[in-house]
Amino acid sequence: MSLLNAKGVSVAFGAALVLHNADLSVAAGDRIAVVGPNGVGKPNLGKRQIFSA
Repeated sequence: MSLLNAKGVSVAFGAALVLHNADLSVAAGDRIAVVGPNGVGKPNLGKRQIFSA
């Protein structure tokens, strides 16, 4: 059973396209990590999913 499904996601910051047509499926018990340097917007990934539902 999937807890989260995202299909065809595209994200741009200004002119920089950082995701294009990406798919993601997270099932119960899965562990995921979002890594990157400070200040690059890692929390925005979750915020965009929550507010677009």
